[in-house]
Amino acid sequence: MNNQDKPITDEVAENKTKQAVQAAQEILTSDSKDLRSHLNKDIVMNALSCQNLDILDLKMIDRVMAEFQHAAHVFKPYRPVRKVSIFGSARVAENNPYYELAVKFGRVMAAKKFMTITGAADGIMRAVSKGRGRKTVSALIFFFHRNRLRLR
Repeated sequence: MNNQDKPITDEVAENKTKQAVQAAQEILTSDSKDLRSHLNKDIVMNALSCQNLDILDLKMIDRVMAEFQHAAHVFKPYRPVRKVSIFGSARVAENNPYYELAVKFGRVMAAKKFMTITGAADGIMRAVSKGRGRKTVSALIFFFHRNRLRLR
C-alpha cells in the first residue's frame, strides 16, 4: 500500500488543518509589502470569499486552482524558453492545405527554438508536432460536452 492508498486518519487530517490555519494566519497578518505577500494574501482572501457559493461552483474553482497550480509546477523549469501553443482543429485531414501549412509552421518553430504545446489531438496539432520533428508538450483537454454526447 503506497501513501496515496492509505486512508487519512483523524489525527493526520487535524494536523494538516492546523498547519493550513497557521499558514493562512501568517499570510494574512504579514506586514510585508512585496508582490508575493500581496498575491498570497489575495489568494487566501479570495478563497475565504467563496464560502457562500454553490457546491458546483466550489468544485469548479477547486479544480481550476489545482490545474493552474499543477501547470505552474510543470512549466516552471521551462520559464526561460519561448513557447507557442497550438490548439487547432482535430478534423483537418492530411491532404488539407492547412495541414501542410501547420507542418511548415512546426518546422519554423523548431528552427527558432520555440517549445510547442499542442492539444494532443489529430489534425492541425498532429501536423505541428510532425513538422517539429521532436517531442512537443501535449496538453490533453477534457471537453465535457463532447464526452457527454459520446456517452448517449
